[in-house]
Amino acid sequence: AATSRDNPDAVDMLIFDSRTEEFQKVSNGAPYYSRTPQWSPDGERIVFTGAESMSNLSEPSSWSIYISDVKGNGRRITHGTYPYWSPAGDEILFVRTDGLYVYDLIRNTEKQVYPFPGGKSNISVKIGLSRDGALFAMSVPRLHSTFLFKIVSWKPFQMNLLKKIYESERTDFFWPV
Repeated sequence: AATSRDNPDAVDMLIFDSRTEEFQKVSNGAPYYSRTPQWSPDGERIVFTGAESMSNLSEPSSWSIYISDVKGNGRRITHGTYPYWSPAGDEILFVRTDGLYVYDLIRNTEKQVYPFPGGKSNISVKIGLSRDGALFAMSVPRLHSTFLFKIVSWKPFQMNLLKKIYESERTDFFWPV
């Protein structure tokens, strides 16, 4: 997946087909800014974040989450940012201004699974999920902390704090992966 600035008013989400050597736009419906692509476990779909406007981009809840197939047939599923697939590919873990959420793609429902420490967040919070979906990391610059969790279960979603790392104000914050 890649982004393109062919349109000066937008950043589109593209995928590259190595067989045809062509790009396919998959960010249909997210006209201004697309980012944070993640392939589904089966490699058939992509989830990404898009902004419908360029206002208030510092708030995670002002972004939207989209799912698309490789042909660009997609839809907006909810508001939020930093989407990650569950290992089974039937849920999406994502960030909103007030916490961490899971969206169930089968039931088309969402649930807050973790309120943010301190109650509110902005786009500077970064998250990462291990490839096997067992570990989750979250960097919260406002609290000068990074949190590492063990995901105990996806259905229902449960995670336990393994470690909280306090960082000095001079420490650069990493993007958990």
